[in-house]
Parts: sequence; C-alpha cells; structure tokens
Amino acid sequence: MLYDIMLGKDNDIIRDNGDFETTKTDFERLRQQISISLKTWMGEWFLNTTFGIPYRQKLLQKGITKSEVDAEFIRVINSFDEVREITYFKSEIDRVNRSYGMSFHVSTLFGTMRFSVLVGERVQSPLNDTINGEPCIYGTMDKESISSMYELINITLPTNF
Repeated sequence: MLYDIMLGKDNDIIRDNGDFETTKTDFERLRQQISISLKTWMGEWFLNTTFGIPYRQKLLQKGITKSEVDAEFIRVINSFDEVREITYFKSEIDRVNRSYGMSFHVSTLFGTMRFSVLVGERVQSPLNDTINGEPCIYGTMDKESISSMYELINITLPTNF
C-alpha cells in the first residue's frame, strides 16, 4: 500500500500531535490524488510545471468546445493506473455565467468513487463538500475571493534576496 500525506477539507495538511497524518487506505490516497490533480492549475507547482489541468493554457481560451473540455478532464482522470474506467460522466457548460460542472463515477482497483466538480465564476471550495448530495472538491467562493487567492498563490518572488 502506498501512502500520502492527508489533506483536510481546507486542503491543509492534517497533523496529529505534531506528526503528519497519512491516508489510511489506497482508496483514500487515490481519491485525494485525483482531487489534487483536478484542482491544480498547470504551472502552479514549481517542482513540476507540467502537472495539473491546463486551465490557462487551454481550457480558458476562447472558442474551446465542451467536448474538448470534457476530453481534458477525462484524460487526467484516466491517467491514474488504478482507474479501471469512468462508469458515469455528465458535464454542463454555462457560457453566460462562464462555468463548467461535471459529475463522474470512477471504477478503481479499490472501489467506486463519485465526484462532483464546479469550475468557473463560482468555484467550489472545501468549505462546502457536496453538490446535489455528491462529494465535491471545492466549496463556493465568489470571483473577488478567487482572484485575491490566485494573486496570493501566484506572486512572483523577487530575484535579489
């Protein structure tokens, strides 16, 4: 069994008496890894700038079709060796509100996982962990908060320090 450092609903590392808590099962580890992969913007992680979803590079470009967006998410979900197949996938794109939502079920070596994800003007955060009763990756955040958080995360560090 492989382990991963456990993240809480707020995406912070969970510590117990000063020690890092780890995932207890392969199911937990894989669910967390899929979740992290869908939340990470390509280029965001300095140790591997090719890791993550190409939101800025591809998905947020004008003229992209829903089927192209679906294909990118499906590619990432299927990139895990433990994923057998996506047994259910439903998505919706709202061009007026500039949002995209998807629900999917994944058959894995460790059991079936269900996800719901909303991306766009109103992005989901860990504070609200369900959409229509399905576990979700994000809870609702307004556009201003997202912009502030994005600027905070993606600041450029000075080179002369």
